[in-house]
Amino acid sequence: MRSTRSNDAILPASLLCGLLAATLAAADGTGRDDDPVVLSGAMLPELMGRDLSELRLYRFDGPPQGFVPVPFQLDERLVKVFDAGEPTEFSEAMYDVFGDEDGTLDADDELVFYFGDAGGQAPPGAVWPTGAEPLRFEIRAQDPRLDDPEPDRYLYLFVGSSLPESTSQYVVWDTTVDGDAAGESFLIEYDDRWILGGLRVSAPCGTGGDLIDRFKGRVTPFPGVFQDEEDWNLTSTYLGGKVGPVRAIRYVRGARSGVNTVHHDIVYRHAWHRRINLRVHELESTSVYFDGLPINGSVLVTSQDLSGVAVDGIPDGAIGAEWVDWVLTRTPAGGSVTLFDVPLSPLYATREFFYRDDASYDDTVPGKTGYGDEDDAAYGAYGFTLLDTLDSNLTPIEVGMQLYPLCSDSGDLTLVADLVARAGAPIDPTPLPQADCGFIRDLQLTRDVDDILLSWGTLPEADSYRVYAAGFPELDSGSWTLLSDGPGNTFRDAMAAGLPDRYYSVVCVDDGGEGPP
Repeated sequence: MRSTRSNDAILPASLLCGLLAATLAAADGTGRDDDPVVLSGAMLPELMGRDLSELRLYRFDGPPQGFVPVPFQLDERLVKVFDAGEPTEFSEAMYDVFGDEDGTLDADDELVFYFGDAGGQAPPGAVWPTGAEPLRFEIRAQDPRLDDPEPDRYLYLFVGSSLPESTSQYVVWDTTVDGDAAGESFLIEYDDRWILGGLRVSAPCGTGGDLIDRFKGRVTPFPGVFQDEEDWNLTSTYLGGKVGPVRAIRYVRGARSGVNTVHHDIVYRHAWHRRINLRVHELESTSVYFDGLPINGSVLVTSQDLSGVAVDGIPDGAIGAEWVDWVLTRTPAGGSVTLFDVPLSPLYATREFFYRDDASYDDTVPGKTGYGDEDDAAYGAYGFTLLDTLDSNLTPIEVGMQLYPLCSDSGDLTLVADLVARAGAPIDPTPLPQADCGFIRDLQLTRDVDDILLSWGTLPEADSYRVYAAGFPELDSGSWTLLSDGPGNTFRDAMAAGLPDRYYSVVCVDDGGEGPP
C-alpha cells in the first residue's frame, strides 16, 4: 500500500461570541478559520467546460457521517470591455455580474470556500456520496506561514447533478444598490452607489450600533476646486452584484471626471474588502477615509502610536501623515482592524496617512450646502491620501483596504500582527484529481536477476495504471516517485533488486484522476 500523511490534529472552528468570525478577537491563530481559500478553474483542468451547477464541495467527517456538503461558491470571471470603440474604452477584470458567461467552468473562474470548513483527509476506501461521478478532486488547503502554521486540511470536489449541497449562507445581500450587506458578525449599510453610511458589529459580539458617519472621499483637481463622495455618486453607475454562500460582490463605475474608475467591494462573513481602480486625470490630491461617530471610550491604534490615542473629538499631535499599513479601532460598540493595500506607483508622487479627530471640524467641501452626512465633525477619521496623481485613464492606480470587524473593546497588537501575516500568506490550495476506480489488491513482485517485476490484475473501469516507488512507506503521497504511467498491468523496474529498501504502489487512473493507493 502507498502511504499518505495523517492529519488528525485539526483545530475546530471557534464559537466565540456565538459567531465563528468572532475568532478575530482571539490571538491564538484560530482566526485562520475565517480566511477564504480560492482556486482558479485552471487548477481543475479535468473539469473545464463542466456545468457549474453539477459541482459540489464536501468535507470528510468520518463515520458515520462520511462526506458532508459544505458552503462554497463558484464565481465566473471575465475581462469586461466598457465603451468599446469610444475614446473612453477600457477593460476591467471582474466577476461576472452581467450574465455574460455561459455557466460552465473556465480557466479564470474561481472556486472559494472558508478554511474553517475543511477537515481531515478521507481514508482510502471511504464511500463516495451516492450519485457522484467517478472523478473527484481532493483539495489540500495548506497554511504557508513558517511560524506556527495551521495543520493541513482537506475538502473534496465531486461532480453530480443530484448530489446534496449545503444550505448554509454566510453572507446576506439582496444585490440592490442600496441594500445592506451582512456577514455573520457585521453589517455594511449601502445608501447609494458611492454612499456607504453605516458599519455595525452585530450583537452579541458588538452592540449593533453604528460606528461610522460615512466612508468619505475628497478630491482636489487643482487649488480651490473640491469634490466629495456625493459628487462621485451623482456621476457614477451601479454595475450590479452577486451573492452566494461565501461572499457578496458589488461594482460601481465612475467618480465625477474619473469616468473609468471602478470600485470593487467583496463582503465575506467577517471581512469587507474594497479595491478602487482609479482612472483619473491629473489631480492635486485624492483622499478616501472612514469618518467615525462619537462613542465614549473609543481608541485608535496605529504604528505611529502603539499605545493608542483617545478618539474624543479633541485634536492631538500623536498621529501625523507618516504612512501606516494598518489601523486598529476599539469602541464599546465594536471595532475593526483595517489593512491598507496601496502599492507605490509612478502614477502618484506621495501616499500619506489621513487622520483627523476634531469635533469642531466640518469636512463639508467649501461652498457646498446640504451635505448629507450625520454630523458636522470629524471623529477618528482615518484613511489615506494620494498626492499629485498623473493621468491614469489607461493604466489604473490600484488602491484598496481590508476591514475586519471586532467585538466590543477587543483587539490588540498580537491580533494585528496575525491579520497582517495571514493577509501576506493566504491559504495555498493544491487540488489532486482522484478516481473511484477501485483498489489494486493483488500486486505481485518477483525478482528477475537484478530487476524487479511487478504485475497486477486489471480493473474494468481503469484507463491506465501508475506505478510509484519510495524509500519510506510513511512519505506523503505527493513525495513518491512516478515510475510508469500506461495501460498495461505489468512493469519492470530495471536494476532495482540491488537498491536499498524500496516500496511500490500501483493506482488505477480513470478520466485523469487517480484511484485509491
